[in-house]
Amino acid sequence: PNTARDLWDATAVLIGSMVPLSDVEATFPSVRALSDQDKQALVRYRPKQAAELLPREQRKYLNVSELERALVFQVLRYELSTHRSPHGSYVALIGDAHVAYAGPWWDEEHDQPLDLPLTQFMQYRQHGNPYGTGSTETLGPGGELLALMLDAMLEHMDRFGDQKVFVPTTSSVRPEQLEAESHRYIPISPQGQPTSEMIPDFPVVIEKMYGRIEHQMDDESALQQSGQAEQAPNIQSARHFQANLQQVHVLLSDLRQNTTRGLTRGWRIMAQQIRAYYTIPQLLRWMGDDGAYHVKEWAGADLIGLGDVQIAQGSFTQMLPAQKASLARELFVTDRVL
Repeated sequence: PNTARDLWDATAVLIGSMVPLSDVEATFPSVRALSDQDKQALVRYRPKQAAELLPREQRKYLNVSELERALVFQVLRYELSTHRSPHGSYVALIGDAHVAYAGPWWDEEHDQPLDLPLTQFMQYRQHGNPYGTGSTETLGPGGELLALMLDAMLEHMDRFGDQKVFVPTTSSVRPEQLEAESHRYIPISPQGQPTSEMIPDFPVVIEKMYGRIEHQMDDESALQQSGQAEQAPNIQSARHFQANLQQVHVLLSDLRQNTTRGLTRGWRIMAQQIRAYYTIPQLLRWMGDDGAYHVKEWAGADLIGLGDVQIAQGSFTQMLPAQKASLARELFVTDRVL
């Protein structure tokens, strides 16, 4: 619904994409059974701004007419279990009218609900925007300005490397003598001496502005020198450095929490899909501490009762190895005291 703050609050989701017809045929038997004429009709349908659904390098395939390489528009709709739909729903629409699949969205094998098969990695929350905001929205304008300034610097360097030489028409020096590297000594008359083009120095204000914008972008991204593992010139001691690094962790806490949230949801969804659809036993192979290979058979039923898969304790803390070791010692001492 429109009131959903993010994917976690949503009860249904629509996924529109341009996909190869061959992939759709492999997924949905009803599409594979269509005649070539009906498949051509599916390929011809294009929604508005269809190019926005594809990466820039793949947009050239929008106008391909061969069925083996053609793209079709696909809409997948997933709905959670609600009072209106106790077992949820899953609908696949191909083109503008062909319903390739319509059924429940439920783990029928184990009689358990399924989450929406998507996860969301929101960088920064924004009130009223379920998608949040990304770093590019704040850093994009600064990046464009830096690119313009860098282009001006490179153009200025190119002007210096291609400095022109003005030779009077009455001079005894020929242009090819100035260009030839073998002519180390060239006799000239004082009245006809060539002069070089005067190129002014690059404006200092642009160099200063470049550094200022770069510094402001570091502040916006919460990646000052301490966050980039660089020693700032104003750092007076290791304690001062640790204090600055701790402040960076505070500024990045929202980004870290949202990333952890997205990872945890994604792992839970993968576990649900494996539990629901891995009915054929699989083989897990690994090498033990003794160097011998081990094999274990498992199936989706082994994941019954599994909840969230969390990040390993001590990982993704943004702490230096020395900080982790110090914290481990403190926890060990505290545990021994208790």
